[in-house]
Amino acid sequence: MEVTRHNLQELMPTIRDAIDHASFVAVDCEMTGLFDYEPKPWYLDDMQTRYEDVAANAQKFGLIQIGLAAFAPSLTGLGWVAKTFNFYLFPCALEGTDRRFLSQASSLEFLSGCGFDFNKCIRHGVPYMTAVARDARLARVAREASAEERASQQPLIQLTAQRDIDFKEDFLARVRDWLASDTEEALLLPSSNSFQRAVQHQELRRPQFGAPDPPGFHVEVVKGPSGYNQLRLVKADPEVAAAARAAATSKAQADIHAAAGFTAVLEMLRGAGKPVVGHNAFFDLAFILSSFATQLPPSLRAFKELVRAWFPAGFWDTKHLACQLQAAQPAAAPEDTSLGALYADLEARAAGGVASDPGEGGLIQTAPLPTVGHSVTFDRYDFAGASMLAHEAGYDAFMTGAVFARLAVLLGGAETVQAALPALAALRGRLNVTRSDYAYINLEGPDPEPRRPKVLWVSGFEAGSLTGGSLARRVNAHQLGSTRSTVLRSGCDALVELFETSDVQEALRKLRQSLKPWRVDTYAAYAAHRETRLLEEEKEWNAAGARVGSKRPRETAGPSPSEKKERSMCAVM
Repeated sequence: MEVTRHNLQELMPTIRDAIDHASFVAVDCEMTGLFDYEPKPWYLDDMQTRYEDVAANAQKFGLIQIGLAAFAPSLTGLGWVAKTFNFYLFPCALEGTDRRFLSQASSLEFLSGCGFDFNKCIRHGVPYMTAVARDARLARVAREASAEERASQQPLIQLTAQRDIDFKEDFLARVRDWLASDTEEALLLPSSNSFQRAVQHQELRRPQFGAPDPPGFHVEVVKGPSGYNQLRLVKADPEVAAAARAAATSKAQADIHAAAGFTAVLEMLRGAGKPVVGHNAFFDLAFILSSFATQLPPSLRAFKELVRAWFPAGFWDTKHLACQLQAAQPAAAPEDTSLGALYADLEARAAGGVASDPGEGGLIQTAPLPTVGHSVTFDRYDFAGASMLAHEAGYDAFMTGAVFARLAVLLGGAETVQAALPALAALRGRLNVTRSDYAYINLEGPDPEPRRPKVLWVSGFEAGSLTGGSLARRVNAHQLGSTRSTVLRSGCDALVELFETSDVQEALRKLRQSLKPWRVDTYAAYAAHRETRLLEEEKEWNAAGARVGSKRPRETAGPSPSEKKERSMCAVM
């Protein structure tokens, strides 16, 4: 079922019903890009560094489509039926907010080749903003609505500067003349700064126009011809004025909720407390939370807390599940763990077909797996050639959920997902990691960090002055055998892996001598340094009021605390 800004509110009860009756929900995202640089296979980076890359890019690119598939048991109890929603997304320009995001040519070209409708996305996409930004705007509307009341309760602003006194007397004279005239036109007060507007609010509440309440007008905050906020007075009886103020406040609140759009759906999913699944979902989670929840925190540890707060019933990554099946049952597991191939393989098994045996290269008969179909009226993907819609977020979410339903049976040794979930508890919160000796990212706790006894940490060079290749050449001059060098994201430190050296301490001594004034140390020292840096950043983040679930003080796209810290540390390492 396709969802746009025009039918979102109409479909919200249907979406809520689908989520409430689901056993689990699958999600998938389409973005305008993934990397603002040429990505490199940084095998030796740690998961904090990997997170910083993902988080930085998730906050620079745009989320333009999200799929949500809610799976419930079929009436026969032998399979699953899905209610799938495909949301086109596009942030709207609201007063004070005009979202900027990057685009990556290869990503847009790929989506275009898959039939993505960019015109529909821009013209009809569901708007969104983070929950934090929405709540801050709603709070501001509430403050503005009560500005006059606050002005009447607060101590009077005492004016001492002659220019401020002249400003007050000038606008009060304009108000008196306007009230005395027969005109029904509104009065736009002179352009002012925030201090002067506070004075205006104060004076307009004072009983100086012949009555204790503002006599015969109400006050609106509008954009003046210069583009700045100004006060406009509209003649009206007190009752009409009060009703107009209440209506203006209600409209402003409704406009903000409309601009937040899909954020309400994510909050609905969080409140329902359903298990959520994705495929190779690290980027998906970062984009979802940075688009609909809040600005991403500086540390992976805080990001994990954020994920758990928004997906309290747990998150499963089907890419990791498929890899676990390969490890546990190599002869029976699908060889290709990409989403489309995985879905096709398991779909054939569920239909009583066969699957490839990577051990023998032949075919093996598989046990029946649960069928997965589409609920009545959710027929967008219910046709023989539906695979042509691969990489539409809704269809990919459906495939992800179907894969999860079947992998849960294969891994959990039970006939239903409900029965298999307890057996899959150990795999909850494990995100797939590529090109790394880390087994996975553990959203539920510490990551299983590799020891890396033959990895050394080199730091202290000028950011951008060294590449992995040039560092490797300097290291290889000592005939230490095969090595691998990775310049880290900061640009001013690197990790070097010594594959063939048996005496790491001797290699460390040689490199410390030859690479002066750079610093050379063990990987354990690097891990300790990294942990100290993260604790400092988390302390700074928390001091700024950015704890998970709190109201963020700002929503900007500037450098993250981690990025700023890296820049400053290059000069001292």
